[in-house]
Amino acid sequence: MGLLAILRYPIKAMLGERIAAAAIGPGGVEGDREWVVVDRDSGERIANKRGPTDPCLRACRAELLDERDEHPPLRITLPDASTRVGAEIEAAVSDLLERRVRLERSDAPADGRFGTTGAYHDVAPIHFVTTGTLAHLRAVAPGSDTTASTSDRSGGRAARAHTPRSRRPGACAPGSASRSGTGP
Repeated sequence: MGLLAILRYPIKAMLGERIAAAAIGPGGVEGDREWVVVDRDSGERIANKRGPTDPCLRACRAELLDERDEHPPLRITLPDASTRVGAEIEAAVSDLLERRVRLERSDAPADGRFGTTGAYHDVAPIHFVTTGTLAHLRAVAPGSDTTASTSDRSGGRAARAHTPRSRRPGACAPGSASRSGTGP
């Protein structure tokens, strides 16, 4: 049996990155789900396992930067294909989600016990999915995104659902223009 891909999701609920190698410890893949987007006003995490996560957040892609001089050491690609790095990220995601947000880094220790991963994992810090399982998922859910990951990339605790006031359908679909006018 071979390894097809290693995927890491630095920011919970965003698309992640394919990496060539990974350091794995008690908390899983280093840098995986280390950050989460939080509503500045309510303090609630946007990534939400028990309710909807804003589709615009799920349309973003996050990468962990090798050079740790940036804070946070991240790059995101927005739905309109523009990128933001480090301190630019919070303002860009706030504009995208139409509410004030901040990035929060997990400071919980990873002790290797079940459910204590030291990051924003739902339960397990690592998932192994076979190509047979992916084929089955494609057969039973033809429109699902089984190319990026089959794991649930949503948050762990309940948060209030947020319904944007004026977002038009498909506004965050890849290739669509953003509301800020920076799209193609």
